[in-house]
Amino acid sequence: MQINKEKNAENEHSRREHQRQLLLQKNQDLKDEITRNNGLRQRFDKNIEKVDEIQVNKKMMLQIKSYPSLSYTPKDLIMGKIYVDNKADTVILPIGKMMIPFHASLIKNISKSEINLFSFLRINFHIPLTGLVNLAYKELKLNSPVFVKELSYKSRDLKIYANLFKTIKDLIKKVRIKDKEEKERAEIVADESLVLLRGRKIQLHDVVIRPNITSKRTNGVLEAHQNGFRFVSNKSESIEIIYRNIKHAFYQPCENELIVLIHFHLKNPIMIGKKKSLDVQFCREAGIQSDDLDIRRRGNDFEEYENELREEQNKQRINEEFLKFTLQVEELKTITFDMPFRELIFSGVPHKSNVQLIPTVNCMVSLIELPFFVVTLTEIELVYFERVSVS
Repeated sequence: MQINKEKNAENEHSRREHQRQLLLQKNQDLKDEITRNNGLRQRFDKNIEKVDEIQVNKKMMLQIKSYPSLSYTPKDLIMGKIYVDNKADTVILPIGKMMIPFHASLIKNISKSEINLFSFLRINFHIPLTGLVNLAYKELKLNSPVFVKELSYKSRDLKIYANLFKTIKDLIKKVRIKDKEEKERAEIVADESLVLLRGRKIQLHDVVIRPNITSKRTNGVLEAHQNGFRFVSNKSESIEIIYRNIKHAFYQPCENELIVLIHFHLKNPIMIGKKKSLDVQFCREAGIQSDDLDIRRRGNDFEEYENELREEQNKQRINEEFLKFTLQVEELKTITFDMPFRELIFSGVPHKSNVQLIPTVNCMVSLIELPFFVVTLTEIELVYFERVSVS
């Protein structure tokens, strides 16, 4: 009994000493970060006017142009009628006896109402000093131009305004999606070009990329080259992942799940389809997702045993194929793959649904369900235990 007390006291002393060392390290890291930020702030204060001018991903007012010149305007314009030009992302509106083009990015919103026998179409625009932050007007003098806040049109033809309302609404949505994609592409860090590996090919066939390149599931081949991976889909779409951009690489064999996977957590996001992503996964189904109970009732125990044996052999074969690929990649001495510790698995809710979280050597991960969850253990500062039973 005395020995146990001494051992517990020694463990507690060791734990407290470890906590003290962690606290000292964190305080030192915080001091270094404050010093670094103060140095940056001093450099910014010296040139504050220049800092104000650096508006990352801000669209300048003068950069928005519907048409380079008058000759590019549509030829089938009808004076006094609203015209939607989808090619130029522009709505041409009649004002007085003139047809004025407005780019869709300048339109804040559009509404339609019907009163008595008339249909009203109201268009609101972005103007200065009304909370618009993604358009910079400082190059324009406020006493020279005239800003239109809203325009209202009235018609007896309810059907025409209903079609116009839908067309303009869809155009605004399309332009905003396009602007979002451009912004995401601008945030992508330019990477080095892929250097192809000569001689033998290191390939993993019939894998599915997640997230999908398109709206549908995408199959293809994953290839390992001299400085990165290349995924080529069955439709010849390609995704390149440079080794230097990989922060963590995981190999998770199929045990109690339906898939075996290779997962990359990146330092900088890459474009997959039209969206940027920090996580890219390549997987293959290794199990049967559903069973036909009717067949099971008709079959005997021996057939059921054979099916289970076949499924287990299939899982083992796919696991070995993925493992062989990871070992061949590690032979290039560029990256190493981390594997989860199954005995430490526990449930958690990192996003919205309850999933299985698995620790690895360097991370805490959940790689089966989307959205993926990867957190680096060395980046965790505080851990709170909730609803933990001491017993």
